Amino acid sequence: MDLRIPKIPKNEDDLNEISKQLEHEHNNPEDLEHVVAELIGELQSIENRLTQSETDAKKLKEEISKIYLVLSKMILLISSNNEEDKIKNLKDLLSLLR
Repeated sequence: MDLRIPKIPKNEDDLNEISKQLEHEHNNPEDLEHVVAELIGELQSIENRLTQSETDAKKLKEEISKIYLVLSKMILLISSNNEEDKIKNLKDLLSLLR
């Protein structure tokens, strides 16, 4: 069966609309149920991948933020002339890296 959908379903209403269109085109209700079940399965798969991508993006943002903090502590350490400041910055750097 060739199934062409002009837009990606974004919610349950879109799926219902597609279902109604398919009912007019196909008289076999079992075939229609199979197509709708496949569409719902694919939609759920896409939603799962989207959720995973959002989680991955959040983790990457946290890692990038940590890298910037480490770099800022390293710059402070390098530019400091006072030994006490260097020790403080080294301790801060060490705590960030743990």
